[in-house]
Amino acid sequence: MPYKPRTAEQRGETGVINASKLRGLLRQTTLSARKNPSDAALFQFLDTLTEWADRTTTNINNKISIDEGVNLLTQTTGILPPSSGGGLSGTYTPTLTNALNVTGSTAVPCFYSRIGDVVHVSGSFYVEPTASGVQTQLEISLPIISAFASAGYLAGVAQALSIGMESAAIIADSDRAQVDWIAGFAGSSELFYFTFGYLIQ
Repeated sequence: MPYKPRTAEQRGETGVINASKLRGLLRQTTLSARKNPSDAALFQFLDTLTEWADRTTTNINNKISIDEGVNLLTQTTGILPPSSGGGLSGTYTPTLTNALNVTGSTAVPCFYSRIGDVVHVSGSFYVEPTASGVQTQLEISLPIISAFASAGYLAGVAQALSIGMESAAIIADSDRAQVDWIAGFAGSSELFYFTFGYLIQ
């Protein structure tokens, strides 16, 4: 279950409805004395309702925990680990390496998200190729470390903002993402937008 609900504190709530706790509070009210038929009937109804809610919640939690391997109580606290289907997201500023035919490059803060062992990254960078018409390579560090066995474990694309048809493929290179293309310009720094995904090895 990749979705991670916000906690009660994050939603600005003071607490979460707990059927078992409600039953306890109900038994402390004046209704529990059942001084007249109306009180007795109302008490019986509310007691039965909270008992059913408590039992149903427990059964659902147990079923999902056993059948799906997911603990709903730990998930709602926001601590379900990615290895159990939980999600993780954030920002990072990658380290850029001018690998081939690159005079200069500038990193921009990027976004990433992880679900299980799959990571998606998106963002932008500035790059200045040394010469046009030749193979160009720029390497991008990863937000979550991975050592790739082959180029196919990471895939993505990059596109220049102001230069028509200037696009690049992004593949795995050891422990980084490699932007690879034939430069169609040189001598100026241009902004590229990119996205890629990879499987943690």
